[in-house]
Amino acid sequence: MSKSTVDRDTVNPHTPHRNAVGFPIHVVRSVQVNKRMALHAMTTLQVGLILAVASVLAQPPSVQAIGIGNAYLEVGDAGDSLDSPQFVTGGPYDGIVGGIDDAVDVFAFHWIGGDFVAEFFSGSDPTIALYDFSQVLLGSASGLAPVLTINNVTAGNYLFEISSLAGPDLGYAVHIGSPTHPDNPLTISAPTVVPGPATVVLMALGLAGLVLSTRRRVASPIMSKSGSDSD
Repeated sequence: MSKSTVDRDTVNPHTPHRNAVGFPIHVVRSVQVNKRMALHAMTTLQVGLILAVASVLAQPPSVQAIGIGNAYLEVGDAGDSLDSPQFVTGGPYDGIVGGIDDAVDVFAFHWIGGDFVAEFFSGSDPTIALYDFSQVLLGSASGLAPVLTINNVTAGNYLFEISSLAGPDLGYAVHIGSPTHPDNPLTISAPTVVPGPATVVLMALGLAGLVLSTRRRVASPIMSKSGSDSD
């Protein structure tokens, strides 16, 4: 091959550029672009699957699937402290269904009495706890799908707290029952009315006033008769 022929091949604009292993440069670049697109698509798919799984885990299973026959449904956002619980209305129920909007939900209800068992269902690992109406902790349980068991809980009003580090938008379902009442699964209902200290004081004052008024009415005729006899 003559030198002139080699020079013409070298400067020929139609001669494809090749990489070190002999592949045309435009083919190599095309493969690299397609590889980047494939990796991007795979990453997008993985993120989508993660979000989909997280969405499913964040929602509780159906109440029928976990054995809740009649659940109390949270109204708006339940109380966020023991001082401001959401009072269960109606009933009786065998569970609570709701969602945490501010990391804590607190409910007040009347318990039928007997061994207390609360089973929590959700995609998170919250803490559930039972308090009496004086805010004394009776028991708590934590972890993924915690189960709280307390023996011999006297019938009365109680506070049930659900707290989660997962934060807002956590859907949950809680099955509440008692092996003490196998034939009566509906164990919680609206709290019974408990008069506060101020109400008790007013009732005592009213009762004392009634007793004093009655004594005065009884004593008045006797004194009048005694005065007539002396005349």
